[in-house]
Amino acid sequence: MVKHDFNPFETAYVNGVSILDVGAVLESYSVGGTEITNEVYQGRNRTHFNLLAKQFGRKTVTMTVFFHADNRHDLTLRQSKLTSMLTDVVELSMPDGFYYRSTLDEVGDLQIIGVDGKGCIAECTYTLSGIQHDALQTVDGNTVNAIGTMWQMDCILSC
Repeated sequence: MVKHDFNPFETAYVNGVSILDVGAVLESYSVGGTEITNEVYQGRNRTHFNLLAKQFGRKTVTMTVFFHADNRHDLTLRQSKLTSMLTDVVELSMPDGFYYRSTLDEVGDLQIIGVDGKGCIAECTYTLSGIQHDALQTVDGNTVNAIGTMWQMDCILSC
């Protein structure tokens, strides 16, 4: 799993909308490996086996975000807005240049980091599961080549 630390110039997008628009700042994120399940047949007391089926799953995407607001009420409101943005099948765009067609698995507790005369800062961790992909491509002509790294993948065709 690769963890990426805070960079003030990087942000995440949910369905094309920056999380900055709801008052969230991407502090760090990590993307796990692809879950793979193999079904094999191995005869009794045999050293040879056959692969009967394989199924690939989704990658775990974890992102920790900061919220800043004037008071705790507004912190909670900002967290609710981001959670609402993530509560469907979403296209999550991360600073690594990939998109993740994702669903939200877990929302961590809103943890207050600091309170001072200028407001409150809190952080929250979101965990999603998604399929990693590049940006969608537009193709002109009669031939379509689907470029990818998976042994099977979907292709969306529209006119």
